[in-house]
Amino acid sequence: MDQRDLQNCVAVFKAVAHPARLLILKALAQGELCACKIAELFPELDRTTVSKHLALMVEKNVLRVEKRGVNSYYSLGLTCLPGALECVRRALNGTPRGSADAPEQKCRCGCGGHKEDKK
Repeated sequence: MDQRDLQNCVAVFKAVAHPARLLILKALAQGELCACKIAELFPELDRTTVSKHLALMVEKNVLRVEKRGVNSYYSLGLTCLPGALECVRRALNGTPRGSADAPEQKCRCGCGGHKEDKK
């Protein structure tokens, strides 16, 4: 990995390193959403804060945005992120790659090391 790739990876990890942004990613893993629907997921945050989270992730190519009329629709720019985050979650919960306790669903992180990847 060269220096530029390393800096880009750091930027992506910084862009998702916030609870609200991780929840936005989780929601968008199910499909695109308009900004108003994303804001509804976070009634405790004002729309300006949600908008700043979205803008940061768009800037770092974590998300894509498409304007349609007056609405902005967001989708995953890095479709591998939900799977990678699931891989991290498993590791943190003590369910390492290849564990017999790993869920039977297909891992989307592409690491190839989970039990279900070896079927």
